[in-house]
Amino acid sequence: MKNSPTLMDKIRKNPAEFFDTPHDVTRDNNLTQDQQNDILKAWEDDVKALLRAESENMPASEKQAKPAELLSTISKLRAEQQERQRD
Repeated sequence: MKNSPTLMDKIRKNPAEFFDTPHDVTRDNNLTQDQQNDILKAWEDDVKALLRAESENMPASEKQAKPAELLSTISKLRAEQQERQRD
């Protein structure tokens, strides 16, 4: 029998489906810092893939925020989380 994906698996697969902004991930008190970081990392990977696609003339959907700005926001949030984990 195949294991069905958990909610966290689904969130990691498509964070933008569950959160409007990366900041919403860090504000979710139901998530541990590790879970938040995993979600932000998955979102970052998605945005990087989108940027690669755009560089190959495959435009993003209109619904999506500007990928470069989104990537910058996610990178800042991940750096802040790593700093808090060190303290």
